[in-house]
Amino acid sequence: MNSNMDNLDTFAKGLKNLSIRKKKVDETEYVSLNEAVENSKKHKSKMFLEEANDIIYGKRAEDYGDAIENFTNIANMWTHHNRGYHFTKEDVAIMMIMVKIARCHHKITADSLKDIVGYCTILHRFQFIDGKEE
Repeated sequence: MNSNMDNLDTFAKGLKNLSIRKKKVDETEYVSLNEAVENSKKHKSKMFLEEANDIIYGKRAEDYGDAIENFTNIANMWTHHNRGYHFTKEDVAIMMIMVKIARCHHKITADSLKDIVGYCTILHRFQFIDGKEE
């Protein structure tokens, strides 16, 4: 039985050094399996963030208007409903993040995480981009 474990250990060490060939025009470049996996993770993260960006500056903007106007309208309705406390568009972004986090307590979904990233992006825009001269 010890021999089988030794064989598995040897096999595992070999997997760690496994590489994938990636062709260039005139030469072959080798990429480690670990690097290929990390590149895939980076690509998936980038795609996730690009999807969130496309949502807030694409379909959502078409459906609901620009975030500044939409969040200001929501803030005004919340202020009126709350009878006096003045909500800001920044409050709306923060509270929408909290709504999504509350939903994640039941089940974490990619959609909720994209929405959280989107609301964070909008909040960043409100605080650090809009109205600032570059």
